[in-house]
Amino acid sequence: MSSIFTTIVRLATLSILAISVLPAQSQNSTTSKALSTSSLPVRNLSIFKNGSCFITKEGTVPVSNSEVRLNVPSAINATYWLTTVGDKLIRSVRYSDEKMKVNHEVVSMLDLIEANIGKTMSFELHHESHSTTIAVQPQTISGKIVGINHNLNSFKLETSNGVRLFGVDAIAPNSSIIQDIVDQKMVDSLAHLAVISTLKPVDQLTLREISLQRNMQWIPSYAVHITNDKELRIEMKALIENFSGEDITNADAEVVVGVPQLYYSFLNDPSTTSYYTQLQPYSPYNSGLASAGLSNMSIRGGRAASTMTMDQNEAAQFKSTFGDQPMFGAETEQAHDNFVYKLGTISIANSTKVSFPVFATTLKYKNEMECDISDVLNYENSRSSYTTPTDAEVYHSIEVENKSAYPLTTGGLMVEDENGHFLSQDELKYTPKGGTAKIRLAKSLSVAVKHNEEELSRSDNVKKIGRQSYGRASIRGTINVVNYDTKAQTIVVRKVVNGSITKSDDATVHRNVRVSSTNPESKCEWTVVLNPGQSRELNYEYDCVYRQ
Repeated sequence: MSSIFTTIVRLATLSILAISVLPAQSQNSTTSKALSTSSLPVRNLSIFKNGSCFITKEGTVPVSNSEVRLNVPSAINATYWLTTVGDKLIRSVRYSDEKMKVNHEVVSMLDLIEANIGKTMSFELHHESHSTTIAVQPQTISGKIVGINHNLNSFKLETSNGVRLFGVDAIAPNSSIIQDIVDQKMVDSLAHLAVISTLKPVDQLTLREISLQRNMQWIPSYAVHITNDKELRIEMKALIENFSGEDITNADAEVVVGVPQLYYSFLNDPSTTSYYTQLQPYSPYNSGLASAGLSNMSIRGGRAASTMTMDQNEAAQFKSTFGDQPMFGAETEQAHDNFVYKLGTISIANSTKVSFPVFATTLKYKNEMECDISDVLNYENSRSSYTTPTDAEVYHSIEVENKSAYPLTTGGLMVEDENGHFLSQDELKYTPKGGTAKIRLAKSLSVAVKHNEEELSRSDNVKKIGRQSYGRASIRGTINVVNYDTKAQTIVVRKVVNGSITKSDDATVHRNVRVSSTNPESKCEWTVVLNPGQSRELNYEYDCVYRQ
């Protein structure tokens, strides 16, 4: 019995997906109808990274009394459609809630006994003894189940000594046996159905149902193996999470890189609901499944048309230096603003997760040290500078050139070296075909960077905006870079300031005007090549306007 109870508890919270209807002669409740419902198999899936999935169902269903009853999915507004394949055969579709008898897993011992009324049951009586010296002989009870009493949590058993009433608590653990046990029972349930009326008498209909549903998504992740000082092997897999309520069996699936417009993303399609629709559109700037925290994971796909399949001859030409693992790739295609990876035929049950390999290829990379220095004090707010040199963090990164046939969509990434040692876990940002991606490996132990700033001059009342007076300060910054490594290093140094750059020692300067600030945000960027033991000083100056 323990295994039965384990199954009962595990299934107690699952939704009722498959409806089994009692024959008319077995109907016990006058409030429930003996209705025949049909379901369509899932044929195609287009799975997005933002928690939505475009599902296409198609199949042939029987027609009874010029009607077909289908279970209605939970679909996003304006995405649920029912059509006939071929001739127009639908006169109308009525949507209604109908009570019927459905098959439900039992959730308690009393429910299990009730589902097996008329069966033979045997069990040991449960005895509680406070004595450790008195041995109690187990007593076995056997008989036919003839009834139950919910109020008393008890059941009636017809034994050789007549009909007796036992409480469920009287059953010793793991002792009950029911012949030909049934662990399901028929209960009343309210189902939202699409009732299709046909234009003419037919025996069957071939129907196609499309809908955009929630609670199914794919999550990309990458494994990078550095094979030598110039090349790496990158492999991507797609983890599909299915909590949509649909059981997927042998469906043609694809995962999509892109951000579809979802104007009504939090509004259910009126056909799929049981209440009056208040059709108030959501702002496209505040709505959309992508805005629910996954927008950074749903970056649009490639920019040019591309298809790729690999036959065995091509795969043989792309042997990796990482062991003897061949490159492989899913069939891909451009779908307007989306990029599609075709996974082929897949099966994935509801409330489960399955991962699929998508591609593996070799890319070139180069090493780089990078240091980003923010505006720590912000002179406009603090009126101070830091003259004592401060350490800045330097990271060892690799710059990957995406010469593959795929855009690299945003996802988690793991890096290991030539010997299989773990190096890094990072986030790979979206990289189009032909673009470059940065992957951080670790903080550098061989390159040191220190920086400090000093105020050169300050002038009050240099400008007035309305009644507010403003001053201006000139500030000079110094950055010292030292290479302690035994080989030459290329270091990219970026310094951000709240102000306007006036001098920068040949740095590339970027300026970003901000509405919420008196000063622009400016960034100096240097690329410094240092031999072993070599150092270099970088200088910059900027003006900062402050409110008096």
